[in-house]
Amino acid sequence: MDIAKSLDAKKIIANKYSFYLRAKLTKQNILPGTYTVSSDMDYDAIFKVITTPNKATEKSTDKDVKKSTEKTKDKTTEKNK
Repeated sequence: MDIAKSLDAKKIIANKYSFYLRAKLTKQNILPGTYTVSSDMDYDAIFKVITTPNKATEKSTDKDVKKSTEKTKDKTTEKNK
């Protein structure tokens, strides 16, 4: 909902609730990062931008996955002791 609120506040979208609902119903995997979108874009175009990995999000996502995996391994090791 944070993304919908932000886009609504910046007048990129007309209604944060419809954007949020559409994202949920179509199971959009919104990626972390900074994106360039405009009020001229429809929801499909915005979703395409914010769900497509770019070089910055790929690096961020790879690091996050690695950290998450390391934390899981640490917790598993502690439980097995």
